[in-house]
Amino acid sequence: SSLGRRVALKAARSHGQEGQALARLQHPNIVTVYSTAEDAQRGLYLLAMQYIPGGDLDGVMTHLASLPPEARGGKAVLDFLDSKPG
Repeated sequence: SSLGRRVALKAARSHGQEGQALARLQHPNIVTVYSTAEDAQRGLYLLAMQYIPGGDLDGVMTHLASLPPEARGGKAVLDFLDSKPG
């Protein structure tokens, strides 16, 4: 970003109140929303959010799929994310 800060960007086709709702919340387990924008030409709504190092959703899902069904759960997700360099 222009402020020298890493951010996570989310693009969605539907305009919801997610950015406004998240911006009102302050909790260590909820990412901070820095800004929202609309790309009307492409029909996209954008959120610039706090970047949290670790895995991405695709990596988590791939990891969970490799586990036996009884081992797939919240602990497996947290263990996977904790194993990522950050």
